[in-house]
Amino acid sequence: MKIIYFIFTFCLVLSTSQVYAQSYSEFYRFYLSAQGGIPVFWGDLSTIGKKFHPGYTFNIQPGFRFNDWISLEFDLGIGKGKLGPKDWQKDYLIHSNGVIAKEIGEFLVKDIYSEINFYRAGFRVPVNLMNLTSKKHRSFNIELAPTLFLNNFNPGLYSKTNYKKISDGQNSKFLSYSFGGDLSFIKQINHRTFLYFRPGLYWLEDERFEGITRHDPTNSNLQFDLALGVRIKLGYDRNRNIAISTSRVRVSPAHIRIPKVEKSTKIISMEIKADPVDSIPIALTLKPITKIDTVFYEFDSFEITSNIQKDVLNEVISFAKLHPKATIHIEGWTDLSGSKGYNQILSERRANTVKNYLIENGIDQYRIQTKGMGIDYDNGISEKGRKSVIVVKLLTPQ
Repeated sequence: MKIIYFIFTFCLVLSTSQVYAQSYSEFYRFYLSAQGGIPVFWGDLSTIGKKFHPGYTFNIQPGFRFNDWISLEFDLGIGKGKLGPKDWQKDYLIHSNGVIAKEIGEFLVKDIYSEINFYRAGFRVPVNLMNLTSKKHRSFNIELAPTLFLNNFNPGLYSKTNYKKISDGQNSKFLSYSFGGDLSFIKQINHRTFLYFRPGLYWLEDERFEGITRHDPTNSNLQFDLALGVRIKLGYDRNRNIAISTSRVRVSPAHIRIPKVEKSTKIISMEIKADPVDSIPIALTLKPITKIDTVFYEFDSFEITSNIQKDVLNEVISFAKLHPKATIHIEGWTDLSGSKGYNQILSERRANTVKNYLIENGIDQYRIQTKGMGIDYDNGISEKGRKSVIVVKLLTPQ
């Protein structure tokens, strides 16, 4: 039992420290997984004995991603399994109470099977193996997760002849634990949806989980699962008040490093002479003014958190309020890191985050247009590509 207390204490301390570290973040890294699979049991009877006896499992797994490489999941699952005799047990005898013996019993082992309904709850600690060495975004990842579960098994013994229940067999424990691990092969479908294939192997503490025991009971009580599942990234952005994906936002506000911002302000002027109206010789000269400012971001981020970013945007707000007829066009850009599709979404978010900031500070939303430009190929992977460009246009008489 000491190993159980140690694992639970470790998970509790890890989750508590990380939640406090993230408590002031505007972006929470929650996700939800659902999976179905086939369980394979090995005990005094076996799922893959003389004949394969398929069952099923279904699991729901809410999770929280602390950083790029480690998460914590709570696992809730139900399932059903069927177990039959192993080939060398076919001539053994078994009592109706589930005790197998070589010479004494009411039934031949080959004439019965065990059916178990089970429930489990516990924790997984997925570790992203691909991100341990590099933070480069990938559409394919591999996760290794140690697991610890509490199980409730409800076995029954049935006749193969008429499929009627013989008895409940040996009483299994009301609650027993199991531990092991699984390996997930994950494919990203879009910015918030992932599909995965997950084999897992777990040791079961309860030797009578299938309602069977022998005079020489085995210590190899194992469960092997093959599962397919889907994971949905969730989150909450106070700038937009809607659920958004957290699939690649890696920046922790506690360690944020905003690159030095070189504010770019350009004034472009030209003269335009209006055509005469109704043959009235009136010459009108307009002076278009274009004010350009740039906000830069940390890698893979679209949040406005630093004073440097806010100073740039506050100057845009002051200029826009001073000229209420000016229109504002915002372009979001990214560097070369990541896929083209993901960067298009990230660039749109950067533009929309700036728009929301301006609206929250008194700028009419109808004056603002946004566009996600995708990858800035001119600047490659440099920090100069991670930006939003704000263009304020105004026509004034000269």
